[in-house]
Amino acid sequence: MAKQIILEEIKALEHNTLCDVLYGMIDTNHELYDKLEKMILSSDTHAFIKQMKKEIKSLERRRKFIEYKKSFALSKEIWAMVENIETFLLHQGEDIVASELLKMLMLTDTSIYERTDDSAGAVGDAYRYAEETWVESIAYLNSDSLYNEVMNLLLTDEYGCRDILSETLPKEVLERVFDTYYDTFDDALRDEGYREYEVMGILHKCAHYMGSPEHYKKASLLKSDTLDDTELLAIAKEYRHIDDVENVLKSLSSIDSLPRRQLSEFFEMKIWVFDKQENNTDKVGAYKEFYEKTKEVGVLLKYLEHLEDGELKEKVRYKALDEVTRYSFVEAIHFYRALDEKELCANYIDSNTDELRTSSLHTKELQSLLKWLRNDYPQETILLLRDVCESSLETKQSKYYGSSIWALKEMLNIEEENDTLAWDIEENSEYITRLLKEHKQKRKFMEMFHDEFE
Repeated sequence: MAKQIILEEIKALEHNTLCDVLYGMIDTNHELYDKLEKMILSSDTHAFIKQMKKEIKSLERRRKFIEYKKSFALSKEIWAMVENIETFLLHQGEDIVASELLKMLMLTDTSIYERTDDSAGAVGDAYRYAEETWVESIAYLNSDSLYNEVMNLLLTDEYGCRDILSETLPKEVLERVFDTYYDTFDDALRDEGYREYEVMGILHKCAHYMGSPEHYKKASLLKSDTLDDTELLAIAKEYRHIDDVENVLKSLSSIDSLPRRQLSEFFEMKIWVFDKQENNTDKVGAYKEFYEKTKEVGVLLKYLEHLEDGELKEKVRYKALDEVTRYSFVEAIHFYRALDEKELCANYIDSNTDELRTSSLHTKELQSLLKWLRNDYPQETILLLRDVCESSLETKQSKYYGSSIWALKEMLNIEEENDTLAWDIEENSEYITRLLKEHKQKRKFMEMFHDEFE
């Protein structure tokens, strides 16, 4: 194992030795070169600013398309520019020039997005870092100047990606931005592009950072005279943001129905309200309704946890487990694992040998399941391993055959660890003979099998 170098040991090295090491690396390490260059230039603010402007202009002038793999290097380059401005200007009290350089960098985003495959979002993350740092640098501006700067950046944002609104902006600036976009919403509706969505997003962000659910509601009512259930849920979240318990409950009570994907938010807010009110009865009722609508085992566990009546708790648990027999393999396994019901899980596997879907489980989840059952229910563990083996072979792709070999080895190991006289399942030797006969045309699998077991 390589020795772990600690800072004190580096500090103990001679100055000239370290200089020789660094100098020998800068030709092949661009990041190191850039960091050393900026550290040297930082002693001359004028020269540092000149170099940063040169790099930003160079970034904007480029015309070559950036493919996906190269987008990460571009992201690191932009990130390093922001770090250098932050370290050597902003943290040194040069707020004005730091904000100007950051704005200059942010304004390159359109040309960069137009010629970059940023599917991973790495370049977008780098620009968000620039935007967050810019917001930190503008405290010196008065309200009017700050409003003008914010509006300039928003109005020149062709992709709607600039995230410059935040709770650190003064409330009066956010309110002016809100009013400006509110008054131009009718124009946005006539735009054939995504302008309506973009403007509504800005209005909602302003309202959120102002801590004003009323402004949020006012913006939502621009599209219609009434609020739909999804909008009411969003408004309830805004009231929760400012700890307004009464209006959260009032908004939630106005909701008729929501799609399944929004039920968690709905019930979690209801439970939050009842927690604040110290209303345990309604809280338990909310968990009950939450579970009945979602049938999620995580919700069931919380419901059971809050039930004080032991008899009722067992009744709820029994009913839930009875329903599991009708669930899909993955859903059933999740339930049995969460409730630590090994026997019922084993019975389910025995009764559904043709419906096992181990390929639908993540590798770690599958391994955890096998470990959980192995000692107490070796036969059922073997049945799962056989499904792993067959699922891998059914892909007809040799890169997955290793999973089949692994499963066969595990089956044989379990057989060696146990007394198999009373077992009900087909013996491993018979199973393997049948498996090899069925898949004898899979040359790669047969080679791997003979290499491992002969």
